Amino acid sequence: MAKFEANMEIKCPIEKVFAYLSDFKTWSKWELAMSEIELTSGEWLAVGAKLRGINQVMNQRIPWTADVTEYKPNEIIVLNVTSKMALIAERFSAEPVEGGTRVNMAYTVELRGMAKLASSMVMGILEKQVNENLACLKGILEG
Repeated sequence: MAKFEANMEIKCPIEKVFAYLSDFKTWSKWELAMSEIELTSGEWLAVGAKLRGINQVMNQRIPWTADVTEYKPNEIIVLNVTSKMALIAERFSAEPVEGGTRVNMAYTVELRGMAKLASSMVMGILEKQVNENLACLKGILEG
């Protein structure tokens, strides 16, 4: 099991940042590997909501499902994501800082199948993607 975090300061108020971050319909705009996402059951951003989507990873379409396990407005979103490649606990949090908002993304990853055989490469790709996603989110919100 591997863990990593990435964070970014965004020059916007926390309410604006969190509203965008917590709208799953915007995720494919800043989560660069994500090509599809939909709510499959429950109410969005209520504990118990279920999502389904597809990410492009290393030229492969990776279907996934996710459950929202924690949500506090303007503070935190926690998802448990399942795919054939990995089990991932994703924690998005935000806190106000002088001049804007600090966004933190923390991941606990358990690789599965073939991904487990190339774990250091796969983890490197995931960490790079998360940092690129944060830069994209910053660009959108500050742009």
